[in-house]
Amino acid sequence: MRISAIIPAAGVGKRFSVTGKKQFFELMGQPILYYTLLGLKMAYPFDEFIVGASDEDYPTIEEIANRAG
Repeated sequence: MRISAIIPAAGVGKRFSVTGKKQFFELMGQPILYYTLLGLKMAYPFDEFIVGASDEDYPTIEEIANRAG
């Protein structure tokens, strides 16, 4: 059996009163998505992470995922 974590990250954060997408907003030097990936990684040994996002965001998401290990 494989266990996957599905992370929706396609929003534009209209209600999150900052410029840019919420998942890329930085807290303490890292984007919010980094902390999401790291927290899930530490919580359970998932077989894979599936990130739902816009095509143009995938290079940034891949870089963030690599930082989170």
